Amino acid sequence: MTERVHRLSLMVHYRWLKEDFPRRDCDGKILEVCDLCHNKLCFSIQHIVIETHETNQARNHSKLQNRCSGCHVPRCLL
Repeated sequence: MTERVHRLSLMVHYRWLKEDFPRRDCDGKILEVCDLCHNKLCFSIQHIVIETHETNQARNHSKLQNRCSGCHVPRCLL
């Protein structure tokens, strides 16, 4: 459900239709909607990015460590 809220927030902000939403990057990697602040209830457009699964997993690892490793851009908002 949260991903849908984040996805909807991006769609409203960029005025995208469902079919306009980017699904893969230029290398063919599947894209995910991710929250920089790790707050699942937040839908602030400044805290939501579209990135690859690998980058999202690195972000989730940062959250578990309670610090941003800085290995991804933009940095987490911990």
